[in-house]
Amino acid sequence: MKFVNKKLAGLAIVTAILAGLDTPFNAWMYATIFNIIDTKNVQVILPFIVLVILAYFGFSLAEYANTVVINKNVVTINQRLKAHLLRGVLQRRTVAAKDFVTTNLSFF
Repeated sequence: MKFVNKKLAGLAIVTAILAGLDTPFNAWMYATIFNIIDTKNVQVILPFIVLVILAYFGFSLAEYANTVVINKNVVTINQRLKAHLLRGVLQRRTVAAKDFVTTNLSFF
């Protein structure tokens, strides 16, 4: 857990929850559609359609934000892991042992 950015991890959880509200919204939407059909309430059709379109736009934005935050998390973890690995390698190299990083490199 020391390689994870806690702010990005928290933001990833929040955006995942927001994107996950799509399923309960779909259930509510279908229930409301059947209620409109049963009650023959024509006045609410247009506002309902606008609400559904706006909600799907919001859920799409939440899904996009979730993907972006998760990708930033992966990049952060990879960068911190590589830096930690390189610091460990460089700390093990000593001048007295003449074990330099460049002696382990090959250009052929």
